[in-house]
Amino acid sequence: MTLALLPLFLFTGCGDLAPEMQDTRTVMLKMDLRQDSSLSRSLVSAADLSAYNTHLIMVLPSSEQLSNNYRNYYHIFAEELMDPESKQVSLEIPLNTQLKIFAFLFKENYSKYDLFSAIKEVGYYGESPRFSIDGETNNLSLAVSLIPVSGTDTGTDTETDTTAPVLTEVYPVTTPTSSNTPEYTFKSTEAGTISYGGSCSSARIAAVSGDNIITFNTLTDGTYSDCTITVTDSAGNISNPLSVTDFTVDTTSVDTTAPVLTEVYPVTTPTSSNTPEYTFKSTEAGTISYGGSCSSARIAAVSGDNIITFNTLTDGTYSDCTITVTDSEEIISNILSVTTFIVETSSSNNDTTAPVLTEVYPVTSPTSSTTPEYTFNSTEAGTISYGGLCSSARIAAVSGDNIITFNTLTDGTYSDCTITVTDSEEIISNILSVTTFIVETSSSNNDTTAPVLTEVTAVPDTTSGNPLNYTFSSTEAGSITYGEDCSSSTNNATKDNNTITFNTLSTGTYSNCTITVMDNVNNMSAPLAVSSFTVTSSSSDTTKPQITDLSFSPSSIDTSSSSQTVTATISITDDTALPDSGGSNFYIRLMSPSQNQFIDFTGYEGSEETGGTSVSRTFKSTSTFSQGSESGTWTVSYASVKDLVGNTKSYTASELTTLGFSTTISNTHSSSDTTVPTLSSVSIASNNSTSTLAAVGDNVTLSFTASETISTPVVTFLSGGAAITDTSFTYVNTSENTWTAVYTTESNDTTGSVAYSIAFSDSAGNAGTAVTSGSGSVTFDKTAPTVSLVTTTADNQSSISITDNITVTFSEAMEPSYVTTSTSDINCAGNIMVSSDNFSNCVKMSSDPASSNSNMTFTLDPYDNLTVGTTYKIRVTTGVKDTAGNALSSQYETSSGFTPADLIAPTVYSIYPVDNQSSVLVSDNISLTFSEIMDNSSITTNTDNTSCYGSFQVSSDNFSTCVLMSSSPSISNSAKTFTFDPSDNLSYDNKYNIKLTTETKDENGVSLESAYETSFNTIDNSLVAYYPFNGNAEDITSNGRDLTVTGDTSLTFGKDNSSNSAYYFDGNGDYLEYVTNIPSFDNYTISLWAKPDSSGTYKAMFSSYDDSGRGFQIDLDGSNFHIRKSSGGNIVLSTAQLEVWTFIAFTYDGTNSIAYINSVRDNESSGGTTEFNRFRIGRNRSGSTYFSGAIDELRIYNRALTASEIASLYAN
Repeated sequence: MTLALLPLFLFTGCGDLAPEMQDTRTVMLKMDLRQDSSLSRSLVSAADLSAYNTHLIMVLPSSEQLSNNYRNYYHIFAEELMDPESKQVSLEIPLNTQLKIFAFLFKENYSKYDLFSAIKEVGYYGESPRFSIDGETNNLSLAVSLIPVSGTDTGTDTETDTTAPVLTEVYPVTTPTSSNTPEYTFKSTEAGTISYGGSCSSARIAAVSGDNIITFNTLTDGTYSDCTITVTDSAGNISNPLSVTDFTVDTTSVDTTAPVLTEVYPVTTPTSSNTPEYTFKSTEAGTISYGGSCSSARIAAVSGDNIITFNTLTDGTYSDCTITVTDSEEIISNILSVTTFIVETSSSNNDTTAPVLTEVYPVTSPTSSTTPEYTFNSTEAGTISYGGLCSSARIAAVSGDNIITFNTLTDGTYSDCTITVTDSEEIISNILSVTTFIVETSSSNNDTTAPVLTEVTAVPDTTSGNPLNYTFSSTEAGSITYGEDCSSSTNNATKDNNTITFNTLSTGTYSNCTITVMDNVNNMSAPLAVSSFTVTSSSSDTTKPQITDLSFSPSSIDTSSSSQTVTATISITDDTALPDSGGSNFYIRLMSPSQNQFIDFTGYEGSEETGGTSVSRTFKSTSTFSQGSESGTWTVSYASVKDLVGNTKSYTASELTTLGFSTTISNTHSSSDTTVPTLSSVSIASNNSTSTLAAVGDNVTLSFTASETISTPVVTFLSGGAAITDTSFTYVNTSENTWTAVYTTESNDTTGSVAYSIAFSDSAGNAGTAVTSGSGSVTFDKTAPTVSLVTTTADNQSSISITDNITVTFSEAMEPSYVTTSTSDINCAGNIMVSSDNFSNCVKMSSDPASSNSNMTFTLDPYDNLTVGTTYKIRVTTGVKDTAGNALSSQYETSSGFTPADLIAPTVYSIYPVDNQSSVLVSDNISLTFSEIMDNSSITTNTDNTSCYGSFQVSSDNFSTCVLMSSSPSISNSAKTFTFDPSDNLSYDNKYNIKLTTETKDENGVSLESAYETSFNTIDNSLVAYYPFNGNAEDITSNGRDLTVTGDTSLTFGKDNSSNSAYYFDGNGDYLEYVTNIPSFDNYTISLWAKPDSSGTYKAMFSSYDDSGRGFQIDLDGSNFHIRKSSGGNIVLSTAQLEVWTFIAFTYDGTNSIAYINSVRDNESSGGTTEFNRFRIGRNRSGSTYFSGAIDELRIYNRALTASEIASLYAN
């Protein structure tokens, strides 16, 4: 029955999504799994992630909400198990759809059937940012922010996180709403647990870093003004309370609010795609209807951005396309007119339109993150290139907003970072300069200065409608919070001026609007009171602006001897308002006659307003034609204008001509050009992973830059001295006078170096000198490698140790990434395998093969010793490749194999007590660890009398008699460690000898090469009390002076880093005490290990006292260790190292007091105190001050130990 239900579940998961699934693409995803963190916490360690063997990856709509119940989703586009080693997974993904990746990590090994047939325990889960792919996407890298399921051990030592999440409202509840379970969207800077306040609650309790869409639990009709949300991160930091904007639930009334549609990203025009993308925003979900010549398979609109793909269009101009959305109450939205666009598929190979990049969200500055986020917008998809000091793992740009995370940056100012995007036709965008920002990690917690806000441009006192623009300045970047009646979709402030557009307001007077800004360390500005204004009409502006005049001056230029500047003058009208100079109000592109060069005139920074009003403006913009620009008539390719609210109208060249506007500039070259062109920056490289090599099918690219405009050059390639097979390559003028020529290597090409010759001439007919050399080199290699030698384990080889490594040598240098083996389990994986059962299972290796001999020799190290008497074979598959990418021509396999034997005698790896160890407790056990797994039956001892027999013996009288053991040894550590327990305590202050005979054998019967002997001494009886603090505060001597634990004193890691083997004191009432009187000592020694975590005075690690308060103490005096005595004078010792274990000993022999630090005699004084009735640990003798830190291994002797005895205590 289960087998029948599983396919039904998966089918149901995709069934609702048929329209979006009509166009899909198989994409290789590479995942970057990270712990969602504030800046003071580190990434998930590789060691921690290695414990999770199953990684479930799901592709879902971006509107889905993350939870750790992975079986709770029904709108699943695809799911697959990811390879935990490569972090890669191949998935069938829908095109042009807003998506998210959800990842779930499990410790056990599961199949997909296991995961969906019964719920399994999730360790980590998380989600990626929103993304979409187009028809050109083959590979995609995505970061997934992981959060642990409650109770999961992250396994990472991290610094204390004191940064609280910051919450901001993204989409308030529509008001009034007829839904009694309305949706609400807010943003959090960290993942964590959601808490709700006031009258609102929700089933969702897990917040992610970024946007969070929640559905409130059922609400009754009424107004809700007290709802709040907080998020608590994994370190327990609680965010600011986010006040949900007031809203009203009215299920009895009819919803009369229509959805409002606005254009987000128009179709790129002209476009070579006959199924172009278009993005619009809707204020409500509903059903989409299309008008005019455009339609789409997508009919469901969401509240927010909607990316649609128009159905197939023929070549032509589309100016009548419209979109409406009908909500659940059958209320129809405004009619959204799609900005006019042109489809030109017949000239797709002549696409000369460069992507246009604009900054969306700069890096918050200063930022305490070393990997800050940055958002920019691109008008086309393509490949990202980075310049300056900034880089990122993300190289694929989408059409629209792109969120990138810069690679790790050090503290400092970054002012030279740039971004470009190269589209599919290899046209390079404008260079986008990233706004200067500062990284300050070291001072991130010391910023207490709040941002200061100032009003720059107020909303007019009386305004006739929406949208309403407002400009204010802030002294710092941060997140914006709006108060009272005004709100905006702009949630982030930059340093200096910020222009925002208030969300639609009804008619009335607004005098209570406020704005506050919180910086990146949670300093909140004072509220900025927005100057009062009155809205007399709430109608929205959807009318597009118009061009009323366009001209160029001069209209004729000559660039043969120098560059020439041209001024474009454009007049624009609109029904409401146009941007002033510096705004993105117009864009004009002129193309050269060959369509290989272009010039842009824009209304960005640098344009000049020459006159007009807010609804009719004239602008001038200048651009420079470089010297030698292509001669002939340059023609306007397209022009677009935009009003203040974003309404955009685009014009084709023919439309501008019809309107009677100037659309051409004539560029002539005088006949005096006799300058011979030259080439520079000539370089050759391959797209092979090794750019100096090329295998069959690789592309070889020759790049060069001309000193002036040249005609299409002629390049001749030779491979190994012979002509190449592929002669159909094309030339691309990538930008200005830079060219590339690319050819694809084929199997018929001759092996050897690739040579070239470039013939070229300028537009005046001046021929340059042919170029045959430059930087870089490429060698064509089509020769398959072979296995030339297998050493240590050749066929039929004998006398091979079970610990031997396996070495494979090839005929040439190999690419190490293709020489792999089984490292995670005994499954036969990788390209070099070792097996004893004809490769049903394989030997697990400790790591991938280590390369040597210039990557010709590779050594495999088995994870465990091989098995004695078992025959193994070696297989090398055709998956191995040389550095050029040529695979092994046929699989290599040893025919007879090899059989290892155990040739290594076992040795004693460690023993307790160690040789000649003193101060061994009489109750201690004796433990031996061997170098390998032993034969348990060969390790015997006397358990019924004191006769000396067995392979293990302990004696104090030169083996005349032996210590009786309580039982046979206990065995651990995979039969490598054996522990012996004497039936009675050993004698105090006595020397014991240990003997291990050659009867001791390993699991394969190999004996010790010789008998092993050692000795130790038990502790003397002058030890009055001994507190090792191993799990308790008990005295392990026979005196039984156990300590009383007071306060929150807790066990912690000891000096040897063992858990629960020391006590920690927090400096606030924590101490240990022995309150029963003991005899005063005329001579004594106190020794202990201390690790203080703060300095101070009178912070005692040990103190003795009598009824009158007299005694002595080992404490801190400022930053120094210190001995404080009631008589005989105090002793100041060396500086205390905080957070470091230090050994301290103090002796008094009746005359002199001596103090030791780490066994070195540090200071001394005459005299001393003998008041020793009672003592404390962690509190001074007067009871007023407490120690902060950890204490371990406290010993009290009734005599003064010698310096050598002190040294022995320190060493052990």
